[in-house]
Amino acid sequence: MKTAQEIVVLDPDRLPGFDLGTPGLVAAFLWLRTVTQIGSWYANRTLGDKQTQYLADQLDAIVRLDPYARMPALYASTLLTSFDNRVHDAHEIMLRSLAFQTGYWELYFGIGMLYYRHYGMLDRAAEWWKLAALQPNVLPGYLLNLSQFIQLRNTGAIDELAADFDKRTLPLPELRKEWDEIHAFRQMQQQLAYGIKTFERRFGRSPNAISEVVDAGIWPGYPIDPWGGRVELATDGKTILPSENIPIRPQERAVVAVDPRLDRGILRNPY
Repeated sequence: MKTAQEIVVLDPDRLPGFDLGTPGLVAAFLWLRTVTQIGSWYANRTLGDKQTQYLADQLDAIVRLDPYARMPALYASTLLTSFDNRVHDAHEIMLRSLAFQTGYWELYFGIGMLYYRHYGMLDRAAEWWKLAALQPNVLPGYLLNLSQFIQLRNTGAIDELAADFDKRTLPLPELRKEWDEIHAFRQMQQQLAYGIKTFERRFGRSPNAISEVVDAGIWPGYPIDPWGGRVELATDGKTILPSENIPIRPQERAVVAVDPRLDRGILRNPY
């Protein structure tokens, strides 16, 4: 029976050192040492700044010695990104690995997660997830839908999202929650549309503001959208718009500023 360490360490697609000779063997040794050290740190609850710096240096050295090693890059995309001060280290390691493994969809996906969760740049995240979906032998079928969802969500295209998406295609829990909110707003639009028509029949014109419909007693109060803000009325007097509270602006999610040098690296990667 395989141990947990064997499952993490071994890459079934290749033998460490077989392709790169001595550098590959050194990389394999460093990788085994790194995995063992991480386990010790977790067991002793000592994974602090000093240890994460060591981890970043080790993973970077391994990828430089053996650019075809996949597990170190995945460690960078998952473990290192748990620490805000190591996001740039993880980004650089993944870009370096991607330069030699352009068909490895998980690297594209991991970099997309950096832009989504750490940089708050949703347009960049969508671009990287689309690249992941276009790679050969991609297992998740949701990646292209995920990319399209982010692009539409980022533009505030509520109608398209509510009509065309099934939240089961979204792998991230926070996105499924946001889809539920979008869908709830779409239902609110349909319910409020009846009130607008009632106003038009009663007064022979479209309302100029939401307050007119409320003051006419058609709605019992000012409608609040799923994001906790007052809905707005479009200039056509018919379309209900969400409040400014809708979380479609990428900068609201940013927690780490992207390194311009790494961000420019995207443009040099083959699409």
